[in-house]
Amino acid sequence: MSCCRSGTMLAVVSTLLGLVSLTSALYSAISNHMFPCPTVLAQPDADIDKLLGPWHLSILVVDATEEDFVESGVCVSGELQRYNHSTVRQVWTMQTVTTSQEEGEPLAVIEMPTTVIKPGIWAVHTPLGGEVKATVFESDPQAYMLMNYCGWHNGVLVHLWTAAVTRSRILTPIFRRHLISLLEDHGFHFMHSKIVSWHGC
Repeated sequence: MSCCRSGTMLAVVSTLLGLVSLTSALYSAISNHMFPCPTVLAQPDADIDKLLGPWHLSILVVDATEEDFVESGVCVSGELQRYNHSTVRQVWTMQTVTTSQEEGEPLAVIEMPTTVIKPGIWAVHTPLGGEVKATVFESDPQAYMLMNYCGWHNGVLVHLWTAAVTRSRILTPIFRRHLISLLEDHGFHFMHSKIVSWHGC
């Protein structure tokens, strides 16, 4: 499987993170602190049909040295849609944060066709023409999904980001701790990683 090249890969990361109000210092940290792709096993019973429907980005883990923070300016919501027997579409909408009674102003919509290689292993085709390997390593289709994204950088398969998406827009402190605990159970350590979280959108 081929993955996106260095320049394309960094552009994808910058596109995703730039739209959630991160600074140029973070971009530099991402490019200078890339670590090898984590060894995580795909969830063998990850049924794509059960994972279809709406999701909300609740936690994003990137390899950087800055402190964790809560994103309060932009929300990211998406949907997995069935395209054919082996392909789904990821459609992610980024919008400004408003009250629960109002729709936020859309900032961008990113559509990423995704080929299901086997349960829990996806090839994500990015808007910039690259391809990223995504691994679903834990999920509860009714509540959450944990996904790891890796791509090629200077000939090495490196960690781009790991995401926890949830069915609920609200990430309670208890639920957040549960998701962080699951990430730690799968070998993620946060001494050198940044955790961006959304408490509610």
